[in-house]
Amino acid sequence: MIPLAVFFALMAVLSVWDAKFRHISNMIVLPATFIAAVCLNTGLSVGVTFLIGIWIYSKNKLAGGDIKLFIMCSAFLGWAGLVIYPLTILGIKLYRKIRDNYVPLAVAPFMTAASIAIVIADKCIRQFCR
Repeated sequence: MIPLAVFFALMAVLSVWDAKFRHISNMIVLPATFIAAVCLNTGLSVGVTFLIGIWIYSKNKLAGGDIKLFIMCSAFLGWAGLVIYPLTILGIKLYRKIRDNYVPLAVAPFMTAASIAIVIADKCIRQFCR
């Protein structure tokens, strides 16, 4: 429970920061990713997410800071973190469809919403499968 609280606190700070400055701080993301991967033993999912992130970055779909945030999500959430990218893109597309305009958006708030959805879905699935 404590890792999730730390994760969502970091995501809240990074979401506000990204919305205000359009920048995701490496001074928060990189140490948090390393500590979470080591303490939560999610190194393999981080590696896979890193490879997916390189592919996404090469297609110019997300910026470098967003990719690092995607990797941090995978460090905290494990394999469930791999679902964050498609949910984030879905959220952005829905937002743009509702708003009928194309403006550059901060991605971190959408990743935070996707993370919340994943954690809730995970808890519901685990409860249902008991």
